[in-house]
Amino acid sequence: MRSFGDMPKFVIILEVIGLLLLLLLLLLVYLVINNYIELAVLFMKKGILLAMIMLAIGCIIPAIVHIVWRVLPKLSFFGIDQQKNS
Repeated sequence: MRSFGDMPKFVIILEVIGLLLLLLLLLLVYLVINNYIELAVLFMKKGILLAMIMLAIGCIIPAIVHIVWRVLPKLSFFGIDQQKNS
């Protein structure tokens, strides 16, 4: 399999942003739930916190799709081999 370094730059940037955002938001949610910090009333709603986490996961999805799209043709048990049987 080829290196993951040949992925499009846009996909790599989205992956990094998504991972950092997801880690920060999960840490933030943990701190809010355990009453270590208190956010503004707007951000204390469950829907807002959930939307922020979904946004972070949404940034990771293009890289997942790209990796799966590259690996899928190599999997012979799906019946899509690169070699044709004669």
